[in-house]
Amino acid sequence: MKGLPFISPIPRSEEKRGNGAEESIRQIN
Repeated sequence: MKGLPFISPIPRSEEKRGNGAEESIRQIN
């Protein structure tokens, strides 16, 4: 789930964390 379009609003710094990105995705979904 890295580099998907809906992750674009999330800074890459958090995307590297993984957990932060996944938690944000869960909130969006």
